[in-house]
Amino acid sequence: MATIERKTSAKFPLGGAEASRHSASRVEIDLRRAIRDASVMPEQAFEVRSMRKTLESLAQALEKNGVTDDMLEEAGLPRLHCDIARLSKDNGLTTEKLASRDPGLALLALAFGGYFRQSTWANFGSPERLLTTTRNLYNGTAIEFSWAMTKLGPRASLTNTPDLGEVLETVLIERLINATDKLVGRAPAGIIIVDESASIYEYSNGSGGGIWKFNNSDFRNRFVNILGNGSDWRAPVVFVSQEIDHERMVSLHETYRNDEEHHRVARTRRLIQEAIGDAAEISAPLLAALMDSRKRTLRKDHGAIAADPEAMRDLHGAVLSQHGDSSIERVHANDIVVHVTKIGRPGELSASSLGTETGHGVPVIGFKGGLRSRPQLRIVPEVDLLETIERVPTAELTEIVDREGNFMAYYLGKKGETPSECDLQDVIPKTIGGTAIELKNVRSVEQVISDVLPEHGLGELRRE
Repeated sequence: MATIERKTSAKFPLGGAEASRHSASRVEIDLRRAIRDASVMPEQAFEVRSMRKTLESLAQALEKNGVTDDMLEEAGLPRLHCDIARLSKDNGLTTEKLASRDPGLALLALAFGGYFRQSTWANFGSPERLLTTTRNLYNGTAIEFSWAMTKLGPRASLTNTPDLGEVLETVLIERLINATDKLVGRAPAGIIIVDESASIYEYSNGSGGGIWKFNNSDFRNRFVNILGNGSDWRAPVVFVSQEIDHERMVSLHETYRNDEEHHRVARTRRLIQEAIGDAAEISAPLLAALMDSRKRTLRKDHGAIAADPEAMRDLHGAVLSQHGDSSIERVHANDIVVHVTKIGRPGELSASSLGTETGHGVPVIGFKGGLRSRPQLRIVPEVDLLETIERVPTAELTEIVDREGNFMAYYLGKKGETPSECDLQDVIPKTIGGTAIELKNVRSVEQVISDVLPEHGLGELRRE
C-alpha cells in the first residue's frame, strides 16, 4: 500500500484537454476474490408479506396508469388483476406456496420488491412502459442495462475502462437471476449490456470517418475478461451492438437541424463541448439524430460470457432470427428485455424502460453516517469529486486498483483513515449485501461527501 500522493494523467475518453486522477494513497485489491465474495453474499429472507405488498402496489400502479384488462389480455396477462386480488386475501399464503403456484407473480414480486427498489410507482410515466416491463419480468426475459459501456463527458470519468460500478451492477443482476431461479424455478434469461457507442462509431467509419473516433471494443474485451476469466459465472451475459436506422436518422436530422432549441440537441451540444470543445467534427443536431435512431441488435461477433450459440438462443427465445446473414444474429431488444435505469429519487435503481443520462461517473465507496453503518457505493462525476475534495480538508480519497493497476473505485473517508487491502476486501462485497440493488447514482458529489462526513453540511460544500 502506498501512502504518498498519487497522480495519474489522462485525456478524457472523447478527447480534449489532459486532466489528472489523484489521491492520497492507492490500495490494490484482488478483484476476482471481490467478485466471488459479492456473488455469494447471503440473501435476506423473502417474506411473503413484502411480496404481497409489492404485488398490490403493482396492481394499483397498473390501474393508475390506465392499463386496462384488454391491454393485459393482449400482453398475455389476462388474469393478473384477479390473481393479485386472490393472493392478497389468502392468509395462509407462504413464499413457497406463491413460488410453486404462481411462479410468474413470484418473479414479479421478487424483482420489483426485492431487487429493483421501487422508490415510487409514479416512476412509470406511461401505461406502455409499465405494461412492457411487467410483461417481460413475468415472462423471465433478459435484464438489460447500458450505462456500463460509454462514459460521455469529461466530468464523468477520465478513462473508459471497466470499474467496480459496472462489475458490481452485473453481479447484482446475476444474484437476482440465481436467487429467483432457486426459489421460483424460473428467472430472467440472462444479462444484456448495450454498447451505446458502437453504432455511431460504425456509421462514422462508413461515411468517411472522422466524426466519431470513440470505440468501445477495448472496454468490452476487458469486461469479458474480468467476468469470464476464472470466475464461476452462471448467468449468460451478452453484449448488444446498435445499428443506425438510416431513414429515421435522416428524418430526425431534418427536425433537429431546424430546431436548435430542442432538448436533445441542447443536451448533445453540451456533451460535445464538454468533451472536445468547439473543434468537434460532428454537429449537435447530427449526433442527436444518430443517438435517437439507434436500434439494439444482438451480434454473434461481439463476444459474450457463457454465450455459446445455444445459450444465446435460450436468452432470446423465439424472437431470434437470422435475417439471411450467417455471420450475424440480430434481434430488436426493445420489447424483449427489462431495461434497468436510474429514475425516481436520485440514485434509486428501478425496472423501467425509461432511460436517463445519469449513468456516467466513477464509483465512490464510503460509510454513510459513520464507520459502523453499512458501506455504500455511489456513482459520481469524477472531476466534480476531485474538485470538491480539494475544498474539504478533513476528507481523503484512496484510489482502489486491481492487481494490474487498473482503476476500480475511490474510497472516501476521513483524512488519515486509509483502509488496508484486508479492509477493502471485506467492505466491497458488503456494498451489495441483501436483496436490494443499491448502486447509487447521484448528481450531487456534495451529497455523497455530506453523507460520509456528516459534519460537513450541503451548504458548506456547494460551489458558488
